[in-house]
Amino acid sequence: MRPASVSAGPARPAAGYGRTAVALPPTTVIGPVEARAARTPGATALVAGAATLTYAGLNTRANRLARHLAGFGLGPGTCAALALPPGPRLVVALLAVLKTGAAYVPTGLAPDTAPLCVVTDAATRAFLPAAGGPYVVVDDPRVRARTAAQLPTDPGRALTPHHPVAVLGGTPVPHAWADVQLRALQGCHGLTAADRVLYAAPAGDPWPADLLWALREGATVVLAAPGTDRDPAALARTARRYAATTVRLAPEALVPFAEGTGGPGALRRVLCTGEELDRAAADRFHRALPGVGLHRHHRPAGLLGDLTHHHCAPGGQGPVPLGRPLWNARLSVRDEVLYLAGPWPAMDGPVTGSYRTGTRAVWDETGTLWPAAAP
Repeated sequence: MRPASVSAGPARPAAGYGRTAVALPPTTVIGPVEARAARTPGATALVAGAATLTYAGLNTRANRLARHLAGFGLGPGTCAALALPPGPRLVVALLAVLKTGAAYVPTGLAPDTAPLCVVTDAATRAFLPAAGGPYVVVDDPRVRARTAAQLPTDPGRALTPHHPVAVLGGTPVPHAWADVQLRALQGCHGLTAADRVLYAAPAGDPWPADLLWALREGATVVLAAPGTDRDPAALARTARRYAATTVRLAPEALVPFAEGTGGPGALRRVLCTGEELDRAAADRFHRALPGVGLHRHHRPAGLLGDLTHHHCAPGGQGPVPLGRPLWNARLSVRDEVLYLAGPWPAMDGPVTGSYRTGTRAVWDETGTLWPAAAP
């Protein structure tokens, strides 16, 4: 039950509310992935159906493609569009673009950008504009031959944390912000090399946090079949078949997924990301998957990344808390409305200054955010 002692006003500095600044050594998103491949080359990085790819294999493929893409001028301060369906090719292409130092632009989010090239495959190329490009068709025999001739080692790049990792709707997203988000996820959940993260994001996922998080921590990424993100029952079967330990779901998929798994299996944690999570859904989850951690990550519509984290223990009452702010998410509450202090990336342009999220919220005396009662 929500405590009676709450604050509907601004965050109170004396209590440390909203103070989430964490000093971190500056780095990029791609550097830790390369370091992980060097430390554990034989570990399994990707599973897609019957196919598997080790960290060494994934890194080598991405390196060769990166060196080929550099011939199109890719490097820090530039960008490339990704027009590939979910699967191993998309993962290789994403890493390859980042290895050049360039930023990626997901499918459908490049109207205000000027990518130096579009990385695609033959099936997708048939639906892309003839006047676009230049197109790098990764399954074209000539491209495959040129890529295979490249060196397999990590390419050099003059990349800094201030360069963009992505360009979304014309807005650059810096490596520094993305790196903090990935470190915050690790701080909350502590992935290990024994984990298997089920990744079922839709095509054109603007921020593939769970994919990059898993690869930085040495876990195995299980790539769900395209379209599985819209079918919780199929996602549950995939999780059980491949012994996934970690999955992220939207609130509306939580109950059908939990009740479709047939029991906890190897699952250790489920991340639930979105705006609303009601207590009834959380209770049904715990009944279907006893012993599996349920973690709420609040993310208002239109924003990239998560703002809060709350471990939803079984047996709770009342509304499910929004949670505590994640690292470097500067949150405050005014008139029972949650505000975010920029800079912060969003789909329709970066958040600067103080941004009204639209989430109704209150603080309790521990610095946890709760949904505000309906007016």
